[in-house]
Amino acid sequence: MDQAVVTVGEELKQDLTYAIRALVRAKGFASIGVSTLAFGLAAVAIMFALVDCILLRPLPYPQADRLFVVRTQIRELEAQYASTPVNASLVAAWQEQCRECEAIAVVRPSPVTLATAAAPERLDALQVTPNMFEVLDWPMRAGRRLDATDVRSPVSGTVVVSEAFASAHFTTPSAAIGQSLSLEGRPHTIVGVVAARALIPTGNQLGALVALPPRADVLLPLVLGPNDINAPGGFDLGVLVRGRTSVGGSLNAELDRITTGLPAARRGSLTINTSSTSLADTVVGAERGALAVELGAVALLVVLICVNLGCLFLTRADERQRELAVRQALGAGRVRLSRLAALEALLVTSAGAVGGIGLARIGLPLLVQSAPSSIPRLQEVQLDWRITLAVVLVAAVLGTATAVLPGWVAFATDPADALRSGGRGLTTSHTSRVWRRCLLSAQGALCAGLLVLTALFSLSYARLLAVPAGFDSAGMTIVDVAAPASADSPLRRARVFASVADRLRELPGVTATGVTSRLPLDGESDVNAIARVHEQQTGDAQRLANLRFVTPDYFNSIGMPLVHGTTLLAQEPGSRSVVVSRRVAQQLFASEDVIGREMLVGDEREPSRIVGVVADSRTSSLDEPEVPMIYRPLADGVRDVVSVVLRSGSGTAPTRAQIQASLHETAPTMPIIRVRQGWDLVSATLARRRFELVLIVLFATASLLAAAVGTYGVMSHSLSRRKVELGIRRALGADRGTLYSLVLRQELTPYAIGVGVGVVGAGAIAALAQPLLFRVRAFDPLAVGSVLLVMTVVGVVACLLPTRRVVNLTGLNALRVE
Repeated sequence: MDQAVVTVGEELKQDLTYAIRALVRAKGFASIGVSTLAFGLAAVAIMFALVDCILLRPLPYPQADRLFVVRTQIRELEAQYASTPVNASLVAAWQEQCRECEAIAVVRPSPVTLATAAAPERLDALQVTPNMFEVLDWPMRAGRRLDATDVRSPVSGTVVVSEAFASAHFTTPSAAIGQSLSLEGRPHTIVGVVAARALIPTGNQLGALVALPPRADVLLPLVLGPNDINAPGGFDLGVLVRGRTSVGGSLNAELDRITTGLPAARRGSLTINTSSTSLADTVVGAERGALAVELGAVALLVVLICVNLGCLFLTRADERQRELAVRQALGAGRVRLSRLAALEALLVTSAGAVGGIGLARIGLPLLVQSAPSSIPRLQEVQLDWRITLAVVLVAAVLGTATAVLPGWVAFATDPADALRSGGRGLTTSHTSRVWRRCLLSAQGALCAGLLVLTALFSLSYARLLAVPAGFDSAGMTIVDVAAPASADSPLRRARVFASVADRLRELPGVTATGVTSRLPLDGESDVNAIARVHEQQTGDAQRLANLRFVTPDYFNSIGMPLVHGTTLLAQEPGSRSVVVSRRVAQQLFASEDVIGREMLVGDEREPSRIVGVVADSRTSSLDEPEVPMIYRPLADGVRDVVSVVLRSGSGTAPTRAQIQASLHETAPTMPIIRVRQGWDLVSATLARRRFELVLIVLFATASLLAAAVGTYGVMSHSLSRRKVELGIRRALGADRGTLYSLVLRQELTPYAIGVGVGVVGAGAIAALAQPLLFRVRAFDPLAVGSVLLVMTVVGVVACLLPTRRVVNLTGLNALRVE
């Protein structure tokens, strides 16, 4: 028994050595197989890491299954907003009465200006209730968390800063404790430094219209006073509730009961209900559909690589039939021969797995860095041992699958038939031909399916780019600035901002400047009801519009077309002139000719007079409809932060240094938040779709290359086996055109069938993914036609290259080769 084990071990060692030498001799075959598998497994590893972190892994918060985001549903607004944030009145009622709530944490974005010796600095800040630290378990780098004393005594001005902020402004994070910061002109004492690994919600992770910043430099205690609690408006709070159980239904029922039971004085005239969603669903819900499509694309790529490897190994096994027959005739058993063929396949897949994991370790950080910050949990994505193990298992499955076919061919080889053939290229077995045609069809189907999905998403992105945003981004520079501390009234702030715009207009190349409280595509704000004079609106009939506060030259600087009237708004405080968008004119008066008509905005009793109509614009993204917009003088509602828009000619945009120097002369204490170009405004709204498109294009490109290589290899081998047949046909008088037609018809038929099946299958999948597409049908003619054209070119070229070599041989030359 021991001797038998030793013998088997020696045989395995010999077979492994022989397989390695055989692969070294067949460098082209080995390099194609390893590189194809490496790129495919790298894509698998990256997608597994993304899906595992974003969708499968639980949120890294204590008792994450009991965390819920609570929002309101206002019936009068639901036509435009499916849900809205919460106000202080509701939070106070829930804190007093909710028995299903173990903790209610509240957050509100609140950017602040830091006064420094050099220049003022605008900081991203959050106002939070102290229990937010415990609910989300934010670790501290130094000092303490905010607590109830900070809320009871807000005059003391305590603050917690981020580790990044502390490291940038002090020697060490610990040195920041006890230091004083001047925020909005008031001293604040740093009592703690939150660790960099703390996961603070960003963007819309607590629902739309909250807009938490991508980072939080400063955390301030949130104080909800009696005025906030008794006011029926102010829906701007993000609310996170930790329930006593993980069942959201009972929590939502109790919150809804408390909300509907509030007195009318605290609810106003609104019909309010509540909706609670698990934090996990709120954070990653928007990514599920896109990741499912990307994961499906990776699955198609993996199967395609498996088919491609199968074709390569089947071709290699077919080419080595004579060699295997000789070895078998000399005494080698069929089991050993099939084991030898399987070892080659396993060596290639092992090398491909190592290469794939290495490429994934290089590519994953680069991909995460290029991804938009709106994609949740990116900072947690890593290639850990579980992902590595999953990739190894996939490689093992691929290796087994690709080893079975060549091993079976080797086992089934009849040495007498192989030796009797007298050459390498005379004939091919019927079984081998059937397998090769099946694999060729599968290659065409999988590659065509992935290309159709890619074409649909690319076309969707292109049509999204073509959507008019309502302004001209070319030649536009945007300077976001905050009001200096000295501008302590709306009128003073408006004058400072207007003077800044006038000063920036003097920069070289600048032709117009304007100021606005909020730009298009920067989100919604100042939502108010609108109505005709003497019109009563109730319930579902209420119309809504966004208010924007601007200077007269804003429309010219942003390139927003004027439809009727004028855009020269009177800038005196309290002036009743307004400019409206087309949608407002249509909704209120069913006409665009509304110059001189009057309308009511919000709770105002005095009507406003329309002096102009401008084009509609989009407020959040290009794939959402235009929102009704009303433009009023800047002094009527100027905010702490505004955007100054500069219009300049091509190639003459001012530099950031020029802008900073000009602002320093006009308003030395005014902080510049950021300087961006007009295209950045559009590009930011497309970042998520662009990232998803880049992923699927990469997968499609890899699949197209794999399919092209595999198709060429299969057809080249098939035609090399038909040299004698085609040579005899040529000797008997067949011309080149006839032979080309014969070969293309016979060799491309299974490929064409596979392409047709792939297109139909991809269209069916795209129908399920229709919500992810923009103005594109599942079987869009342009997308399907372009894929059919590409696949036809790939198939014809892959077939013509080897056909040309064979057909150009004369009959004698073809026979002499054999």
